[in-house]
Amino acid sequence: MKKIIALLALASLCGCASTQPVGGLIYADVQGPVATTHLPKGPLRGEACATGWFGLFATGDASVAEAAKAGGMSIVSHIDQHSTNIVVYTKYCTVAYGYKGGAKAQ
Repeated sequence: MKKIIALLALASLCGCASTQPVGGLIYADVQGPVATTHLPKGPLRGEACATGWFGLFATGDASVAEAAKAGGMSIVSHIDQHSTNIVVYTKYCTVAYGYKGGAKAQ
């Protein structure tokens, strides 16, 4: 039982691969840029997230395609990310900004 507890404690401490600009061992709530295009930041916003627990289990779809779909856009102009980490819980969200199909920025 002690080995299982030690394994879970170790897994919770190694957030392993992180795409956050900065991380926190106990708590982090950060945002950062991912990509932009030549277009101005669009008025539509869509978000797609994935979550993980204990560094052992993860689920979700944080793809740009899912974020664009959630925002009802077909032209993505700007992508940000938002990450939250609270000891054993991690959430990563892709935030897309853009325009509906066909109507490009002025």
